[in-house]
Amino acid sequence: MDALSAARAIVPKDGDKLPSLSWRSWLVLALFIVVSVFVIRPLHIPIPLPTHIWPTRWKTVRIHMDMKLAPWTAILVLLASTAIKFRQEVVRGFVGSDGIEPYAIVILIFALAYICISLDQSGLLSYIAMHVTKRWGRNGRQLLLCFYTLSTVMAVLTSNDVVVLCLTPIICIFSDTTGVDAEPFLVAMFVSANTASMALYIGNPTNIIAAQANGISFLLYSAWMALPFLGAVVAGAVVLHFVCLRVIPRDISVDMSIQPRDMLVKPRQAVFGASLLAMCLIALSVSSFYGVAVWIVTLPFGLVMLAIDAAIDIYQTRPVAALDGSEKKSVVSEAPGVADTEHRNTHLLLHTETQLTIYVAPSTRSEHIDTRKKPKSLAKCKKVFEKIHKVGVRRLPTVTAVVQRLPYNIVP
Repeated sequence: MDALSAARAIVPKDGDKLPSLSWRSWLVLALFIVVSVFVIRPLHIPIPLPTHIWPTRWKTVRIHMDMKLAPWTAILVLLASTAIKFRQEVVRGFVGSDGIEPYAIVILIFALAYICISLDQSGLLSYIAMHVTKRWGRNGRQLLLCFYTLSTVMAVLTSNDVVVLCLTPIICIFSDTTGVDAEPFLVAMFVSANTASMALYIGNPTNIIAAQANGISFLLYSAWMALPFLGAVVAGAVVLHFVCLRVIPRDISVDMSIQPRDMLVKPRQAVFGASLLAMCLIALSVSSFYGVAVWIVTLPFGLVMLAIDAAIDIYQTRPVAALDGSEKKSVVSEAPGVADTEHRNTHLLLHTETQLTIYVAPSTRSEHIDTRKKPKSLAKCKKVFEKIHKVGVRRLPTVTAVVQRLPYNIVP
């Protein structure tokens, strides 16, 4: 966004003559292209560093130059080279200019993402998917079209990321249990998720940026994109019919003992989340007539969903007196949908956390154990954060799980 602001700073206004390009302009453009390449195809850079224990013992730190690190690195390089200035391009890159407001886009995406991820955490999306599998799972070709339709509906109402994160584990589990090739089902899901998400303003960040930059309202965007959306969905179904249906067996053996209701681990959050999402979409449609910014509409709904999740978590994990009255225990072990529900949620199959991997090269010398104590300030801060995380997991399991899954990668 800073490169975009820097580029717009040289656009002439009111008939002014376009200024000549300087080395700063070319540097901004070059770094913008490099960052785009790293975002599309991340680069993992191994850097060997000597350990402080023994000079001949090395450790390799892998730096992941991806969408999280590459933009910040480019900004620092541009600032160090004086190609951009902090008070101009950097500040405008966050606050926005010429109709684009990056902070508003982030607020909008995170508010809707919290509602959708909370729905997924409640098990509602898995419940719907498993119900479809059980209802139409015996006919492989019919099931493929059902998954395509389900992905389309979910992509319209939520976003393409939510569809992929929710349905991918379910399709993989379905493939493992039935022996059916998962590739046609995954292709159908990816096609529908990335074409159906063009229907509404909130389908993906690209829609939001394009609409905001051109001053297009929620309803006007949907009116313009209705026909392209329908055409893309129909064309995708036709292509799938000729490409994928021929490799899918007509008859599939499905375990009918699977109960979709078992996937609905948090019914209260599911009801509140579905109601809030429906009201949010209605409010976004109505806001188009009054010129209210979409992030102002979505933020309250996201905060309400956060408050509901926190209230239910606190109530279900409250300490209660034991039978003898002398001890207290938490009802988290008895509350359905709160106690150890991670193993029942299929979306956790995709969960990955490690972004920094350290490898220590073997050495022929004897092991040297560092007996030096870490600085007290660092150790104290680490203990504080660990304590906060433990309290959050114990008393706010849903909120903690949803917050950890928010799309932080898109912020840079």
